[in-house]
Amino acid sequence: MLALALILLGQQSCPNGQFGPGAECRTLSVPEDRARPDGRKIPIRYVVLRATGRRQPEAVFLFNGGPGAPSTGMAGLARGPFGRVREFRDFVLVDQRGTGASNGLMCDLEARRYPARAFGHVFDPAFFARCRAQLEKQADLTRYVTDIAVQDIDAVREALGYEQVILWGGSFGTRIAQAYARRYPERVKAMVLDGVVPLDFSIPLTYAASLQQSLDRILAGCRARASCRDSFPDLDSQWNALVERFRRGPIGTRVTP
Repeated sequence: MLALALILLGQQSCPNGQFGPGAECRTLSVPEDRARPDGRKIPIRYVVLRATGRRQPEAVFLFNGGPGAPSTGMAGLARGPFGRVREFRDFVLVDQRGTGASNGLMCDLEARRYPARAFGHVFDPAFFARCRAQLEKQADLTRYVTDIAVQDIDAVREALGYEQVILWGGSFGTRIAQAYARRYPERVKAMVLDGVVPLDFSIPLTYAASLQQSLDRILAGCRARASCRDSFPDLDSQWNALVERFRRGPIGTRVTP
């Protein structure tokens, strides 16, 4: 791994206590294209939250969802609900390449200036074509995939000196955890998957069908429960009327930024 010219830039003070007392903010410089170690470098940002008590050797790596949410945003989870675990485990939060401060690749929705753009087609091909053209100026987008991202994560593990780690992933973070365990099984002490996204799940191809299934189950559940059925006797027809209203054309509304 070190042969790939990974450069540890060192510990930095976390700005304004952003991640809580004693948090260590660090950056690792890695090749954007691991087949070209002398090419462009990108920063991989991570935060270390040290155990508050007698430390066990395996750290907990937390992976956020999205996809696209930086894992450094999960510091509150490590300090709060997982506080008991932190009494004897370090927590490490790595921004996956392309997210957060790890050469984040973000499309400008301009929703604050133009609120209407936050509505309409969720996956507008024209918008994503413009976004892709913009991001290609600053990154080789073919290098921002899960398998390469987990290599960055293992580089962080190596830099910190952990022989094994415990993985916790939520939503899309479960895919990162699974991919890491598949590539580095000997490095994984244990793994927790919360809201599993299987490796063969094609985002976003099943979104519409999954949403329709969820709505059908809600409506069926209400019909099956007397208290809900009595409270909302026309729920099915009201829902169908709402859908038909949207099909007739756009519905105006007022949004306060």
